Amino acid sequence: MRNWHGKRFSQKRSLVLPAIFRGKSFAIEANCAPGLLQVLQQDANDNIVMSYVAGRAYYRPQTKTWDLENVRLAYYDAAGNITKEEFRPALTIEHWSETPFRLSSANVQAEALSVPELSEYLHFNADFPPTLLAPFRTHFQYRLALPWTCLVVVCIAAPLGIGYSRRGVLSSVAAAVVLVFSNNFLVHLFLALGEGDRVPGWIAAWTPNILFAGIGLYLLYLRASNREPPSFNLFAARRIVAR
Repeated sequence: MRNWHGKRFSQKRSLVLPAIFRGKSFAIEANCAPGLLQVLQQDANDNIVMSYVAGRAYYRPQTKTWDLENVRLAYYDAAGNITKEEFRPALTIEHWSETPFRLSSANVQAEALSVPELSEYLHFNADFPPTLLAPFRTHFQYRLALPWTCLVVVCIAAPLGIGYSRRGVLSSVAAAVVLVFSNNFLVHLFLALGEGDRVPGWIAAWTPNILFAGIGLYLLYLRASNREPPSFNLFAARRIVAR
């Protein structure tokens, strides 16, 4: 297991952490982390077996290695006591899977990312648990589904814009208001379900579009065949029962 700012991940590998959380950030363009840096390595039982403290870290994407400068190595026993310490001016690490992008994107919000950024996040962090990736998968699909909402609106607005009387126009306006608020409610509902990993991301993103596209096509079929949609007037139903 590994921790990053309070989040837990499944792989039992080393992790680069800012020393005592001083807010040191990675310069992605330069692939470097200036300032004091701490690295913790855990075993299968979540026990810290080794720690690195470096004055500077540099990542080489060509070889996928980390270069640490002014390094202090500390070895721990099962009880958490330091059993050995080493000091080195430089150290090269080849087996860490973390990259500056993975570390800098640990606290980003899915709704604040663009489609390319969401795609990169899902690619580089594919080994994260599904629960942590759910918001990013949902918003990635939502970004793809959002342009198609324009077509859905046309499918609904076209049949509602056809009226044969003043009464028909008023009923179309009322139906449009109800459908718009219903669509907005379902979009946010399914987004919340997708972010919480209750439903797959593609279902959360595409269900409102599919549902309201079906309603729009049904209304368009009724208008094309010169038929009125079914009435759901409760007062009319009560009058029928009274008779």
